[in-house]
Amino acid sequence: MGSSLSASETDIAWVAGIIDGEGSIGLWNYRTKATRPQKKRPYLAIAMTCEATMIRVRDLLGPSLKLYSPKLAKAHYKEQWRFAVANRKVLAICELIQPYSTTKRDAIEAVFQYYSPKAEAERNAENQRKAQTAKALKRAKRLHDEEASHP
Repeated sequence: MGSSLSASETDIAWVAGIIDGEGSIGLWNYRTKATRPQKKRPYLAIAMTCEATMIRVRDLLGPSLKLYSPKLAKAHYKEQWRFAVANRKVLAICELIQPYSTTKRDAIEAVFQYYSPKAEAERNAENQRKAQTAKALKRAKRLHDEEASHP
């Protein structure tokens, strides 16, 4: 991950503490289109009101991570800084912080389980079954359309 390979053990432990206290790690539902079924993906997000802290976290985890500040919901709210990563970037961060994490241990374990060879093989098999079903449905529709056009 970016400059994290050269980060000190102290820096990594510090990031783990920030993520433990201010971050969210988990397998979150998403959809690529409204008509498709929900899938899960690993996701890590951090939000804080201290921009300097978020810049340091970002720089330690990977300078390419996009740090953003959404519009304030109400005028009296403090400005908040956020970033989020998904998929294999989450795995890389979890591998980095796991030895130092306390409150997010179960969530980190869920990410590790998600990427276990058995779980990946099951997802690949399910995706292949879905692709074969879609192909068979297309073929059946094409044959039906051909029969309907030739009375």
